Amino acid sequence: MDSRKDNRKYGAYLARQFYNGKKPIRLIEDEFPYSETDSDLKELFRLIKNTPKRKGLFKASKEKYENYIINVYQLIEDLESDLKQEIIKEVLINDKNELLLKISGNGNPTYQYVYREAAGVYWDDNEKGFKSTPIKEWTASKWFLQISSIVKSCLGVDLVIDEKTRWNKISDTAINEIKNAYNKKHSAFGN
Repeated sequence: MDSRKDNRKYGAYLARQFYNGKKPIRLIEDEFPYSETDSDLKELFRLIKNTPKRKGLFKASKEKYENYIINVYQLIEDLESDLKQEIIKEVLINDKNELLLKISGNGNPTYQYVYREAAGVYWDDNEKGFKSTPIKEWTASKWFLQISSIVKSCLGVDLVIDEKTRWNKISDTAINEIKNAYNKKHSAFGN
């Protein structure tokens, strides 16, 4: 992957961190991969620095703020559009009662950093897959969506199930819930 793609994904990642309240503006300003040659990155940085106020005397109207958010997230999605895909070869619940999504390839060394999101998602290098914490309150389908979402937003990787995906130690009900949730999510985003 070239540095331009890396910068675009990292810029999108930082923007999501900022808008989700996980990183303050001063850290974004220090870390943002500013580029004179990438107009999308320049625009995203400008939008972050000029976020309309939602409270106080000079707050933006609801309509203006909603339009701003729509524009920002469209730009973030454009920057993320170079997503890498990993095919899920097997979905299973392991002996520790963790949902494990094994991928077809060997993964990438950066996958280990998914834990930094503090969202209960981890990379298992021995199994070559992403896993949840032990399943307690959440269903397997909710964990599937959590893992997929975190991996996509943190690593820029879209986890894909296909007709060859195997299901192990998962009830038929859970399989149907996962497939329905997956199909709903992917049809909603046009993937």
